Amino acid sequence: MNGSCVLPGPIALPAGNDLAGVATADGEPMVLNDPTQPAAAATAGGRNIETQAWLTVLDIHGELFSRLNRTLMREFSITLAKFDVLAQLYRPPGGMTQGMLSRQLKVTGGNVTGLTRRLVADGLIDRKMSATDRRAFIVRLTPAGSSLYLAARARHDELLQSWLEPVSASELDNLKAILNRLSRTVPRSRQGEPS
Repeated sequence: MNGSCVLPGPIALPAGNDLAGVATADGEPMVLNDPTQPAAAATAGGRNIETQAWLTVLDIHGELFSRLNRTLMREFSITLAKFDVLAQLYRPPGGMTQGMLSRQLKVTGGNVTGLTRRLVADGLIDRKMSATDRRAFIVRLTPAGSSLYLAARARHDELLQSWLEPVSASELDNLKAILNRLSRTVPRSRQGEPS
């Protein structure tokens, strides 16, 4: 790599960033926060900058998700969805209820039930009725699940480091700061409210 970074389109970065050499995917120099350009000039194909940013995030997510899923299946015989369950259950030593797991993963209870059933069958987690609430089930990692998770996590992190290596640590820090700001800015939907 020649030290330059190719981005798929315009991106707004915090003031004071020196990004000389940054170009769009078509090789054109990227103009960031140019006060001489009207906001409408930042649109491509009639889409506003917010939509372009969202589509770029989706594109990157889709590509990385697909690569990680294929590798985890090939090397560890687990999907990325199963890996995510194991990751959530690795944190609390006593496990958690399936309802809490559903909220952590931001998926429906039905999705969690199916995933936990398959992980129990694989011997990676166990599922027991809660001693305090007979309507709830507690799920936790088995020793085999913990070992598999740690091995898969090491490979997961190694792959991401390799794939994102062309982007400098300071650029990734800037990106993380922007994404965290967006996470705080985007309104959260509440149950019963229209999305």
